[in-house]
Amino acid sequence: MDGRMILGLTVKVVDASQFITPLLVLLADGTVFIYGVDSKVQKVQFPTWTSYKDQDDIEWIDGVKIGNGVWKATVVYSKHHSELGRYITHIYADGKYAGAWEFSVVDALKFTYPSVAYLSSGFYEVMVEGVPSNVTTVRFPTWTERNGHDDLENPWVEGERIASTSWRIRIPYHKHNKETGAYTTHIYSYDAYGNSRIIGMLAVEVRN
Repeated sequence: MDGRMILGLTVKVVDASQFITPLLVLLADGTVFIYGVDSKVQKVQFPTWTSYKDQDDIEWIDGVKIGNGVWKATVVYSKHHSELGRYITHIYADGKYAGAWEFSVVDALKFTYPSVAYLSSGFYEVMVEGVPSNVTTVRFPTWTERNGHDDLENPWVEGERIASTSWRIRIPYHKHNKETGAYTTHIYSYDAYGNSRIIGMLAVEVRN
């Protein structure tokens, strides 16, 4: 069993037993490669869906030929509602079934933040660990319970990458009118392949 990271998710191959073709590989960014395709094949497709609600999110992804007998396609997780659980990819070569690939996607992130913070500190800090290195941006939209989203910054504030898989943000109270009470921070990750998803939601109680 193999594990890889995608947008803060761990991908584990659960079944590769249905291969008719010689080799199929899933990379961390969701790219699927298939090797050993007959050189006469003109079209390879990768229909992909999640086990949740069966095939309500099925997408027929057209493959791209990148070499002799080698084709690839990219599974964009946001097109599958960024769902966790089991993903299924079938492969068709010129309309004929050629194999299948299944993998599970589970959360694999660690969040560090205070449950209670104080105005005297000037800010509270949120750290996220376990974010895959192919993520290019992490945003931390934050607002207070008082007056709804009136203090939500737009565009959403970006975090700082402090290590290849770790990001940090400091939420300064002066940008939220130095209010006390409940602060809400959501966390979104983005990569270069079109994948984006919410990866965390947290609340901090700020006191005098």
